[in-house]
Amino acid sequence: MYPMAIRVLIIDDSRLVRGLLRATLDRFPEFQVIGEASDGKRGAQLARELRPDVITMDVLMPMMGGIEAIEIILRDQPTPIVVVADLAANDANMAMEAMARGAVDIFPKPHHGMNEAAALALCDTLRRSAALRFARPSPRSGRSAVQRLSPRSLQVVGIASSTGGPRGLRTILHALPAPFPCPIAIVQHTAAGSTGPLAAWLSASTAHRVSVASEGQWLGAGQVVVAPEDLHLTIDVGARVRLVSGPLQAGHRPSGDRLLSSLARTFRQQAAGIVLSGMGSDGAIGLRDVEEAGGLVFIEDPTTAVVSGMPTSALSTTRSPVVDTPDALANTLRRLVLG
Repeated sequence: MYPMAIRVLIIDDSRLVRGLLRATLDRFPEFQVIGEASDGKRGAQLARELRPDVITMDVLMPMMGGIEAIEIILRDQPTPIVVVADLAANDANMAMEAMARGAVDIFPKPHHGMNEAAALALCDTLRRSAALRFARPSPRSGRSAVQRLSPRSLQVVGIASSTGGPRGLRTILHALPAPFPCPIAIVQHTAAGSTGPLAAWLSASTAHRVSVASEGQWLGAGQVVVAPEDLHLTIDVGARVRLVSGPLQAGHRPSGDRLLSSLARTFRQQAAGIVLSGMGSDGAIGLRDVEEAGGLVFIEDPTTAVVSGMPTSALSTTRSPVVDTPDALANTLRRLVLG
């Protein structure tokens, strides 16, 4: 066991799944499973007693489900929570709701064992999530005076988000009228298999119809698209979608930088870019490009983001962004576009 092992609490009503997760983590000395619970009520109690570094959370359980348990844990004993869900089944929508309530990531639920690739992916997810406990934001807040911005006709809005981003995405889409006068393109870093459920959840929980972008698709007013997994999303002249399987950019594919930089090149001052919660720096370079092209730039306030990395990086590359909570950013964007 490592001297500073990552302490994991497993919450799942399936004994099989709990056993698979424990057996996998027991193979890696940097992890220590310190407890298990078969329902959310007991899980919330153990979270208070054991103070784990990270929690894996099922969403459908007896006594108390994952959604309620997440809210209680984050209120009483704030801890990074990774939702372990079957994204091809009925709990996919609840997994997305769990992300909106504060879970930091999703991992596909194992049912029949885990191969080496899946085991390494689980460890990477838990390692990154556990680190968030020690990465609370402490940046400056760079709110810009909205009155300095003039109303304009936009042709596209691009959004980059990662860990903690789904909550902000839903908040923004909920606050923007549908159909919005211009298309909205989103890059959200997701777990494998979760892009489709994310689009479906955003469609069900807002007034917008959200779909996964497809190659050659023409984007018109009112359309909202999400970048597919493992492909860069860019928008070319004529508002045509281009999907590129090029190299990772800053460790990501799809890349928020690639999307936002393409909007700056294609639409210049008629583009708007938004960077929301997330680890790392994706979106910072692209948002700078949008600003230099004369477009509108918006950043979620790092002090309110679930994870401050991406907003903080975006603040360092831009000169005069609008910085605020997602709902306030959406209201500002709505006023600038609709008057």
